[in-house]
Amino acid sequence: MRGWPPRHESLRRLDDERAYTDSDLLVQRADVAQAAQTLRGLGFVRVDRDEDWCGPGPKYAHTFSRARDGALIDLHWRLSGASAAPEDEWSTLSVHTRPLEVGGQRIAALDEPASAVLVALHAAHHGASRSVALAELERAAQILGPDVWSEAARLAERLGAGEQFAAGLRFAPLGARLADHLELAAPSSVDLWLRANPGTNGASLLDKFTQTSGILGRLEICLRVAQVG
Repeated sequence: MRGWPPRHESLRRLDDERAYTDSDLLVQRADVAQAAQTLRGLGFVRVDRDEDWCGPGPKYAHTFSRARDGALIDLHWRLSGASAAPEDEWSTLSVHTRPLEVGGQRIAALDEPASAVLVALHAAHHGASRSVALAELERAAQILGPDVWSEAARLAERLGAGEQFAAGLRFAPLGARLADHLELAAPSSVDLWLRANPGTNGASLLDKFTQTSGILGRLEICLRVAQVG
């Protein structure tokens, strides 16, 4: 990892800004129902986007929207791509937090290693066709230091997301170089390979079809394949 990342210090600026369209809230699995009730009391309605059709993999979140201001919140009880039990994920991530001020209130946010894991898993979740996720990955690869990424790789393993972490990094050029520096193995799953190659979205959906049981889940995937075609 010597010499990584490129131009590290020159890119770290306290006044850097990034836009976002939704907020991610992580709660303990046992508190999901209470958190959802609180959101409904604040005017939010559940409008899941991809959680209910994503195949046999572990479920991870519900999406809530508020009509009056367009606010979106993803209510998570686990990270997408992580296979550890939700309780284990919570206990692991709970010690990887830092204070952050949002709307005049101090909250607990993920620290740098956990944020690095999240950025890589977000890229792995959406695949090589989601330009925003890849731009975030490239920015994180430029800004965060080698010790952060080494800790992130270890954290991903503890979360049961080592392969997804490595795959997410390799979806962007600078991230791929970082994965090589970390000596991370290339992912072996068909699903991750399909996500890494633009133009294979239809094949990826068909792969999900073969792994999904239940008429409703398969019908939703068929509709998405029709849209791709």
